[in-house]
Amino acid sequence: MTTTCPQCGYPQYCGCITCLKKVPEGYLPYHWTEDGEHIACANCGLTMHADMWLDAEARQIRGSRS
Repeated sequence: MTTTCPQCGYPQYCGCITCLKKVPEGYLPYHWTEDGEHIACANCGLTMHADMWLDAEARQIRGSRS
């Protein structure tokens, strides 16, 4: 399962060197802000603390099990 942005629904892919190999062609990975604590959606720019993205991911996973 791929987590999606809670604002625009864009799939969120990790941008680290290892994970970039798995990002489907045509998709942009999310990116970390300069402070190293916030992540921004590559599509709409929604920026939240990493913990908030993790919470959104957990909600999506719980929702998919219903």
